[in-house]
Amino acid sequence: MARYLERTVLSLAIVGCALLAAEPPSESSVSSDRLVPRCDHVGLTKHPGWVVSAAWTADGNELLVVDNLSRQILRYTTGGRFRGTIPKSIGAALEQLSPSIIKQRGNELILELARGRFIVLDQRYVPRDSSQIVQEEQDGIQSVFLWSPAGHDLVTFSDVRINQQWHWAFLRFPFASPKDFMELFQVAHEDTGFYRLGYPYITALGSTAYFLIVGKESIELMRTTGAGVAQRLPLPGLRLGVRPRLPRFLVREDIAPLMKAVEASSMPAGIYGWEGFIYLLSREPSNDGTRWSLTKIDPIRGTFLGSAVLPTDANHLAVAPGPRYWAFLEKGPVIAFGDQKLNRVLLIASDKLRQPSLQGALCD
Repeated sequence: MARYLERTVLSLAIVGCALLAAEPPSESSVSSDRLVPRCDHVGLTKHPGWVVSAAWTADGNELLVVDNLSRQILRYTTGGRFRGTIPKSIGAALEQLSPSIIKQRGNELILELARGRFIVLDQRYVPRDSSQIVQEEQDGIQSVFLWSPAGHDLVTFSDVRINQQWHWAFLRFPFASPKDFMELFQVAHEDTGFYRLGYPYITALGSTAYFLIVGKESIELMRTTGAGVAQRLPLPGLRLGVRPRLPRFLVREDIAPLMKAVEASSMPAGIYGWEGFIYLLSREPSNDGTRWSLTKIDPIRGTFLGSAVLPTDANHLAVAPGPRYWAFLEKGPVIAFGDQKLNRVLLIASDKLRQPSLQGALCD
């Protein structure tokens, strides 16, 4: 019955949004409040509840933030002004399906919904495609903890059941056909905790996907094409770090002490594929809070193009690369599951990241 209701809600959303495709967006819906400097901390006029991800619209004028508490997709201008949620006809339907993660795929958006369902929205937020990735009642993909689009595929970190045997692995499969998944790299059970932190350890450039392996001895960057073969990407001169020791994460009550331990650790906090390069976000504790840095990598040549320090000491960050700005959502400490403040965003002009190399303080 639950699956039937989900399909019904999704169908109604698609039908309800059909008229939106004929309506051009109003000027006010795509305009920003003001010209943001090259680096600026922007206060949000509406504070989200619990945020894991955000994404820019294709034109870079609006930042879309998924609030997991209200189950809404919030829209903000580059000046931080709240412009409401995405259109009610689709927004109300999506609220019933509990959106949690949003990512760009070209000019489209992909949303992760409850129970392992994914949906593709076009620039007008009209649903164009959907896929039921998780198949709890049969062998196959049992969960999705991390994911990224890679061309017309998805690359995920999931647990898999085959013949009543469970294991963890990075997978790749066509968006429309998750049953045809290929295993890229299996992960031992004791190593899975790092992939459940919510850090985006998977990204892509076109159809080539990249993911981080957090091993006992080292952290390595892997690359995979549509053929499904994963290879280590050699990066001479760049050390990605070593795995910190973190407490267990079994139930929701574990999240606050876990994230407090993360704040005291030096570790990668995400990778982002953007305009032909990979950007590695790293964190390390400092006397003033957290020292955040961004490292630029040329994955074709396998070269390290420098690192720069970000002008933020936030406890935690969620990052959204965009054509005009990169948004770094500055989050406070995790008090409990669903309890974390997010009052402002650091916006850095994308041209800063387009520099041939990064060094020093990014915003000096």
